[in-house]
Amino acid sequence: GLARVHGHEIRVEQYLLRRIDEEPAALAGLLTHLTDRRAFVTYNGRAFDLPLLAARQRLSRRADRFLARPHWDLLAPVRRAFGTRWADCRLATAERKLLGLERVDDLPGAFAPAAWLAYLRHGETARLREAIAHNRQDVLTLARLLPALMRVHAEPEAHDADGAALAR
Repeated sequence: GLARVHGHEIRVEQYLLRRIDEEPAALAGLLTHLTDRRAFVTYNGRAFDLPLLAARQRLSRRADRFLARPHWDLLAPVRRAFGTRWADCRLATAERKLLGLERVDDLPGAFAPAAWLAYLRHGETARLREAIAHNRQDVLTLARLLPALMRVHAEPEAHDADGAALAR
């Protein structure tokens, strides 16, 4: 999924592979949405999303066009600001503590791949809908998290951030 900010509006687009052979077209479609963008934002994308997208590109016999893109992984600044303050720096924790959002009846992200495989293999859609909703919330959170982190950097003490870590 991806989001773009247009004025005061956040527009979300999500891709769903209905069959595994749709992956090359989905990757190409994703790249068309990113061509006019200077950078993209992820949460743990440096360790997870980008290597996964690069590998999927190579398996599709395409040159990797993700790793070379400017990229902001928001996990690093969250860890820097709150790693000594919070029990963990998961996206759900940042959502709750910085944005005041609490997910209700959310499918944990770790279950999303199993939900998708159940859909591919058996046509089961119940958990897939939950995975799609979870992904949508993740993408919306990223669009809101960047401005929140800018406020944290401007006033660390107001957000109980680790000012010394931010200065480093």
